[in-house]
Amino acid sequence: MRNYLALLGWGTDDDTTLMSTEELVRRFRVEDVGKVAAIFDERKLRWLNGRFMRELPLEQYAAAVAAHLGREVDQTLLDACEIVQEKAQTLEEVWPLVRFLFEHPLVEEKAWAKVMKPDSAEMLAAAAAALAPVDPFEPGPIEVALVPLLDRFEAKPAGLYQPIRVAITGGSVSPGIFESLAALGRERSLERISEAIERLSRAPLDE
Repeated sequence: MRNYLALLGWGTDDDTTLMSTEELVRRFRVEDVGKVAAIFDERKLRWLNGRFMRELPLEQYAAAVAAHLGREVDQTLLDACEIVQEKAQTLEEVWPLVRFLFEHPLVEEKAWAKVMKPDSAEMLAAAAAALAPVDPFEPGPIEVALVPLLDRFEAKPAGLYQPIRVAITGGSVSPGIFESLAALGRERSLERISEAIERLSRAPLDE
């Protein structure tokens, strides 16, 4: 917040944006403050906050998230913070993005209706078969296992990965799909994909 407030009507000669308090104190000069009224831009503040959050050490980031959520720092929270740190711009945004790691997700019906297509069940079944033998169950090997399905189904990445995302998280927005699968783990990932396939078989598009 100090960094953002200092930049309202003032800037450095080299357009540096991210500065520590010590650097702000050293570089700030009242005579360089502009005379035109400053404009409060919430989007820029959120962007700046996100930049500072991403530069925190993981343990410090997890501690801040834990304090915000009223939770203890454990391995699940550390895993969650590791995959969300590049995406969230505020602490408030973290929980909705990682809730699926802690609770069985409730499906967002709008996301389901938008993402699930007539061939989604077949692609999900193929994804489950590709994921089952992956070892270690980590982002890199997961990506290697899933990428060939794009050619097999002549699908764009969103056509394959979004149904998987909705299946495992309940919504269409999450951290990276490979990182999300790895953090959730093989067993729970396959269980949720299976549940999505079963739902599609009962009512293909919930019509």
